[in-house]
Amino acid sequence: MGPGRASPRERTLAGWAGMAGACCYSWYLAAPLFGTRLDPTRAYVSEFAVPGSPGSAWFRIADVAAGVLIILLAAGLQRSAVRPVDRRETVGAAAVAVVGLTAVVDGLHPMECAPSADPACRLAEQAQPLMGQLTDLHTLSGLAGVAAATTAMVTLSRPRAGDRPRRTGVRPGQVCAAALVLLAAVVSVLALTGADGVGVVEHLQLMLVAGWVAAVSAMLVGSRRSRREVMDRAR
Repeated sequence: MGPGRASPRERTLAGWAGMAGACCYSWYLAAPLFGTRLDPTRAYVSEFAVPGSPGSAWFRIADVAAGVLIILLAAGLQRSAVRPVDRRETVGAAAVAVVGLTAVVDGLHPMECAPSADPACRLAEQAQPLMGQLTDLHTLSGLAGVAAATTAMVTLSRPRAGDRPRRTGVRPGQVCAAALVLLAAVVSVLALTGADGVGVVEHLQLMLVAGWVAAVSAMLVGSRRSRREVMDRAR
């Protein structure tokens, strides 16, 4: 990130949009304030937005707002890419945009019922064939969001030609990507086995994505300095 086509004002606005998006992305943490009856250790985060649930409208609005703001961050990342643009930076910015798009989809198409609290809903979900579950719009959106976030973390963390070599070959973005894949795998196993704790692990997964988005946004706000200064500080 650095002095690409974007002006300092555009980079700053995109960075602040990303940080606001990270806050909206974490709105589920406010669920207890709305008097939710869901068990946070067993419930999927998306269950907070089920129509009729306490504060469900706010959670759907937060999802859409988070998505729009993260898409603005992606646009700022693309316009702030140093010339000549590395293809990996383009892929990374596009992946960030997909993360935002999946959040918008989640907000516009919430789950119809809460399987962790509604036995009939849980039975209907379990009776659905695996292929049917995987082709469900909400499930597809979740899978796409994890894949896009992982791609963005990896591609935007890889060094460009001329960057100062690190003492180790591991970068923070790569560590975040590995942790995200691990958490997503644990969520899948818990969901398939019906074991408790899926809510806790999914909370950690979303917090990781939100934290990474906030960190990238902060770097973009600070990119009034030269690209090398920003990247050196990130190391």
